[in-house]
Amino acid sequence: MSNPEFNPNKAYGEISFYESLMIRLLPVYLYGFTLPSVVTRRLLGQGPTSLPLKIDLTLSAIRTASSFLSTRQQRSTHGSGDGAALKILARPRFAAVKENLYQKVSLDGMLGYWTFRGSFTSQIPPKEADVVLYFLHGGGYCVYQPGHFLTFQLFLADWLLTRGIKVAIFALDYGLAPEAAWPEQLMQAARGLRYLVKEIGVQEEKVAFMGDSAGANLCLSLLEHIRNPHPDLIPNPTTGIRKPRWGILISPWVTFRTDNPAYEGNSYLDYLVKSSLERCAEYFRGLTPAEDEVLRQYTEFVGEKEWVEMLPERTWVLSGGQELFLGDIKTFYAAANSKGANIEMEVGERLVHDPPIAECLTKAEGYLNLKVGEEIPKGILPVTTRVARAVERFVKMRGSRL
Repeated sequence: MSNPEFNPNKAYGEISFYESLMIRLLPVYLYGFTLPSVVTRRLLGQGPTSLPLKIDLTLSAIRTASSFLSTRQQRSTHGSGDGAALKILARPRFAAVKENLYQKVSLDGMLGYWTFRGSFTSQIPPKEADVVLYFLHGGGYCVYQPGHFLTFQLFLADWLLTRGIKVAIFALDYGLAPEAAWPEQLMQAARGLRYLVKEIGVQEEKVAFMGDSAGANLCLSLLEHIRNPHPDLIPNPTTGIRKPRWGILISPWVTFRTDNPAYEGNSYLDYLVKSSLERCAEYFRGLTPAEDEVLRQYTEFVGEKEWVEMLPERTWVLSGGQELFLGDIKTFYAAANSKGANIEMEVGERLVHDPPIAECLTKAEGYLNLKVGEEIPKGILPVTTRVARAVERFVKMRGSRL
């Protein structure tokens, strides 16, 4: 008898009648409170009056929804990751090759997806790819699944193919808080890495960690665990596994503290909300106190660390110039750089949190409407292209050393 499929988020999107009723009341709140407050604020010259009204209203509406809705309600509004993936795979760019994409892997204690394996038309074993991206998604550890980020992942693979680079992308579907509390996410991430290296034979030097927001925090947690194993991860899935050579961190959530000046300075410019982040951090910690030293060792990355030992051989960081995390990300970068870590940081001016993900959610129609095999026009999804170029540089550096 086979073991039942492991699914850490099997109740994703399920809510009660009362919770669904509250969602229906959200537009009333938006039109009755958010819209008038934004107009009044701008008339009084408060906040970023240079921001276009439409963008100001959009960001304000997202912040309101984030504050108004619970994490369960937020999951319900956008549906499951598999549902989101099916919609993307039905688009012209992928409809004819969808059977080769987004394939589930369920093992004991680990669930993930092979988003892409070397080609749209004929898959290759991941160990034969030029690079294997181990993708850990964001969402405050509370919302979203790999399928919600499918456009981002497939564009990276698509763009890299045009440069002659075969990429495989494995995305982990880790357990979300509050149902799954720390360190369950780290355990599942460690099992995912073991699957890649020990079970299917991907060489460590071909692996690149890639994460956005909370997923980038989980990348850093896993790197710290490889360097100094977490005492509760017994048996340790990463025994005998070396750290990856490359790391790509997009808007990394490097500390759960919310006292950096950027939280105030960018409060009207970003869609993140301080109170919602604090709620997510509380759910994530579960019964573990915020001041717990073991928790802080594996989740706080703005203080003293053995950065050279911990971080990959090369680490690339992208931040939005308008996001709440900007100050903390700069602190993280400065701390690692000052200790000799090989780390680069780019800041996208006038960009919000998680720039490439936001871009793929709002500006990908032109790409998704391309036919299979049709050339990607220059200038399409420029922020996501910056991430792809970072991967390309890593691959070329590796090739020059072989």
